[in-house]
Amino acid sequence: MPCVAKRLSDKYGFSIEFKEEKRPAFTTTFDSTGISEEQIIKEALRRIDIML
Repeated sequence: MPCVAKRLSDKYGFSIEFKEEKRPAFTTTFDSTGISEEQIIKEALRRIDIML
C-alpha cells in the first residue's frame, strides 16, 4: 500500500501517506490558513475522492 500512496502523491502533487497501525489508513494534510470554509470543504472532498 505504501507504493499506492506514493503514486497518488506524485500524480496529484500533494502528500498522501499510508499508516500501518491497528487500523491501516491513508492520510493527507493541508494548510487551510487563509482559505474560506467552502474552499476547505472542496479541497477535503477532492482528496477523499482521489484516495478512494
